[in-house]
Amino acid sequence: MNKDEKMFLCVRQGKFAFHISPQTRAGWIATALWLGLIIAIAGLYTLALIFMDAIGYNDEQIIIYTLAPFFIIVSIIVIIMLRWMYNRSEIINANDITQWKNEKDSKKTKAGRNKRTRK
Repeated sequence: MNKDEKMFLCVRQGKFAFHISPQTRAGWIATALWLGLIIAIAGLYTLALIFMDAIGYNDEQIIIYTLAPFFIIVSIIVIIMLRWMYNRSEIINANDITQWKNEKDSKKTKAGRNKRTRK
């Protein structure tokens, strides 16, 4: 991997609309590690559910004591993961590309009309 080569590619389509995908081998490995962390937390959540059921908690208590912390922890990890990946991404703004393409197409159309009207 070159020094200038980014691990991820981010295509932005608006303020909160973006798509991040791994671009290099290091990007794929990093993605697998982040997802492994989330899967490990889901496994711990499952073990906590089994343990709490075994020691006699009722279903409402299990949901109250485990579900909220699970969602909070996973949400925080996902936000950190997205920020980490975004900071290591080559960013492409799709709106700029679309605007440039539309301007190019409109120039072609105008040039084609001018040729037809000159005859």
